[in-house]
Amino acid sequence: MVAALLADARVVAGQLAAAVAPGSPRRAWLQHARDATDARLAAAARHAASDAVPMRPERVCREITAALPADGIVVTDTGHAAVWAGSWIDITSPSQRFLACAGTLGWALPAAIGAKCAYPERPVICFTGDGGIGYHLAELETAARAEINVVVVVNDNGSYQQVRPGIDAAYGGTQRGFAGEMWRFRPVDYAQVAEEMGCLGIRVERPESMGPALARAFAADRPVLIDSVTDVEAFPMPSWG
Repeated sequence: MVAALLADARVVAGQLAAAVAPGSPRRAWLQHARDATDARLAAAARHAASDAVPMRPERVCREITAALPADGIVVTDTGHAAVWAGSWIDITSPSQRFLACAGTLGWALPAAIGAKCAYPERPVICFTGDGGIGYHLAELETAARAEINVVVVVNDNGSYQQVRPGIDAAYGGTQRGFAGEMWRFRPVDYAQVAEEMGCLGIRVERPESMGPALARAFAADRPVLIDSVTDVEAFPMPSWG
């Protein structure tokens, strides 16, 4: 439900604060929501600290949080990339910015290039998946040729993982025959592809290498793609419903 308000912002803010004041029925509901959210994040926190190989996407996102400069800009794709980034990349400085996808899959790379053009002095990092990067992969050459020094992190799980449950359902719960060809990719070294297009390519297969790779990327005076190889079996926690 959406309600439109036309009023003095200071007056309305005071009225809203009063509505959730101690003793208000809404206060109890808000506390319940906070407790449920904290419990949910705690249940998944072990993945953010995981040393597993292939890597957990939560760990990759936590490494981005730790490495993101105080004035950094994060641009994230849609799909599972948005879920991972929205859940596990934290904004820790008032000057940082988080731009979520405003279009279809593949939006993040050209949007990140645009953000870097708008703010050339600020670090810009694009978080996308191997499915998303495929839509506009050629723009890495554009970034290299035009010296648009964006950092791209690819959550490379070798698949369009988000569609897997639908394909499971279509096959009655057990995929067979050529079902895997509808959502799995052939192995691709995206770091090598980026190198061929004139960017710095870094392939990361172990979680302890992610931090140094990000530090190297932010210090590089050229566009960078980090191919972070993650676990195809790692799914985001399902939403409440």
